[in-house]
Amino acid sequence: MRTRLVLLLVTLLCLSQPATPAAPSRSPWLSAANRVAQSTALLSAPDMRCTGVSISEEKANFLTAGHCITEQVADLTVDGYPATVVWVDTELDLAVVAAPGARRRTISPRFDSLVLGEAVASYGHAMGQTQARLRIGHVSALRVPIPLSHTELRDFLMVDTALLPGMSGGPLFDIEGRLVGIVQISSYVESGAANMAVVMAATRAYWN
Repeated sequence: MRTRLVLLLVTLLCLSQPATPAAPSRSPWLSAANRVAQSTALLSAPDMRCTGVSISEEKANFLTAGHCITEQVADLTVDGYPATVVWVDTELDLAVVAAPGARRRTISPRFDSLVLGEAVASYGHAMGQTQARLRIGHVSALRVPIPLSHTELRDFLMVDTALLPGMSGGPLFDIEGRLVGIVQISSYVESGAANMAVVMAATRAYWN
């Protein structure tokens, strides 16, 4: 009888203990975001704040949006280190700058095509802040013609992610952390990026 009473008390004590909270689940984007963060940098000039991504750690080359780099750009820095403009294509809205003091891990490109609805993320220095922001969304359209002038149209990769000024030139990447585009249109509703076919065709010589 005494043994049964002891067992009953032990059982009641166990039931009265609060349940151990479950460990929070890890985001499936954590690994990809950590890798991309190692390749992303803040580009600065007196009148400009943008984002760049390393495409050659050996050459210290960073890819960014062309509208971030003007012919009059002065005192250009990458993560605070002096930088020089290597190449700019205003029609493609792409540019490459070199900053030997700011070498970062080369990002891995993805060559196969995205599909409609695929999850993608962007990482960039919104509003020129030192701490970059991660935004996760989906591919909302693959080829959207947007007029850049009275006569020119360009096809953009569109995402349903609201990006902020300063994130231009930053990487658009997949769940594996591979580069799938460069942000060129920052919008509070929907944003646009150059796809990798365009990016690689124009900048392959500046990669590792």
